[in-house]
This record gives sequence, structure tokens and C-alpha cells, in this order.
Amino acid sequence: MAVGEPEYPRAAAQAYEVQRVYSAPPEELVLLLYEAGARHGRRAIAALERRNFEEAHLRIVKMQDVLDSLLAGLREDLPLGRELAALYRFYKDHLVAANVRKDPVRVREAVEFFEEMAATWREAVRRARSAQGAAAERSV
Repeated sequence: MAVGEPEYPRAAAQAYEVQRVYSAPPEELVLLLYEAGARHGRRAIAALERRNFEEAHLRIVKMQDVLDSLLAGLREDLPLGRELAALYRFYKDHLVAANVRKDPVRVREAVEFFEEMAATWREAVRRARSAQGAAAERSV
């Protein structure tokens, strides 16, 4: 945004995102996190390509924050929770190395992880909703 331009478009977009998070059902919150991780990763790669290391650092840290949020929501007493926790911790360490080395390849690998997880989660939510709809129809 140019100097002197109003901040309204950015503020409106931020307000929309806040409202989207607050109104999302729990299963969509995980999807929003995966999408945010991928989005910040793509921006980190672009910043690295421009050699804007400050912005790249901030975006990579946001990706790590997403992983922390995903970790906080896991039940590690369950096998799937433990497996996901191991993956999240691996990618968090991967991003630390990417940040130190300013390595877009490692960031890209993390972006691919976030995108694959988002696609998988999106499909799982779709199937769960279809199953709920079918069960509701049978009970009528």
C-alpha cells in the first residue's frame, strides 16, 4: 500500500478473517490453519526470492505458529494424535532450519505438507458431512 493511502482495505480483510475464524465450525478451524500455513509459506518463498529476509523470517515464524496451534489441539494419548504431533514437530524443525539457512526449498516442502493436509482434511470434512446428511435422511 502506498504512503498516505487509507488502511481500510487491509482492515476490512482482517476483520473478515477474524469473523471467519470465530464463526467457523470446529472441523473447519483445522482447515483454516492448514490453509494459513500454506499461504504464509508461499509468501515466505516470494520474500526469499526477493531477498527480503525480514519478511521471510516473519512468514516462516507464522508457519511455526500454525504448527504450534495444530499441536495444541491434538490428543497425543491417541495413536493418530501422536503421529500427527511427530509430523508437526518435524516440519517445525524443518522450518527452523529453513529460516536459519534462508532455504526456499525447505519452505516449499512445508508448503506442500500444508497443502496436502488441507486437501485431506477438506475431503474428510466433506465425507463426514455427507455421512451425517445420509444418516439424517434415514432417520426421517
